[in-house]
Amino acid sequence: MAGKGTGFAIELFNGHNDFTLWQQRVKNILTREGLVKALKKKSEKPEGVKDDKWEEMRELANSTIQLYLGNSTLREVINETDPAELWAKLESRYKSKSLTNRLSLKKQLYALQMSEGMNFMNHMDEFNRLVTELEAIGAKIEEEDKAIILLVSLRSSYEHLKTTLI
Repeated sequence: MAGKGTGFAIELFNGHNDFTLWQQRVKNILTREGLVKALKKKSEKPEGVKDDKWEEMRELANSTIQLYLGNSTLREVINETDPAELWAKLESRYKSKSLTNRLSLKKQLYALQMSEGMNFMNHMDEFNRLVTELEAIGAKIEEEDKAIILLVSLRSSYEHLKTTLI
C-alpha cells in the first residue's frame, strides 16, 4: 500500500522494504512541504521562525513521517511526538551502522550472482541497492571495485561483455 498523506504516493515503510530509499523519499516530501528544517532538534529552531510556527512545522513533519509508515512500524514509534527524535529512532533501528550490518551487506554484495533467467535490470537493481545501503552507513567502495564486483556477478552468457570490458 502506498501512503498519500501529502499528495505523494510512496510505498509505506514496513520494516522490510528499503529504508534508505524510503527515507530519501520522505525527506524529499518534507523539503517540498517546507518542513525539512523540523528534523532538527527542538532547541535548534531556525532564526526568524516564530515559536508557534516552529511548533506547527514540527507537528506537520511528525505526522507526515508517520503517514508513510506501515502499521507495524508505526506501532513502534506511535508515541514519538518530536520529529527529530522520531527520525533518529527510525534511523537507529533500520539504518544500522554496526560492524555486523556492514559485514553482512558486504558479504551479500561480494557473493551476489546473477542467476540464469534473471533479468539484467533486476540484477542491477539488487547490486545498486546493496551499494547504496553500504554507502549510506559510511562504507566506501571504489568505482573500480564496483565495476569488478558487478562484472564478476554476471552469469556466463555475459562472458563476451566481461572479456571486452576487462
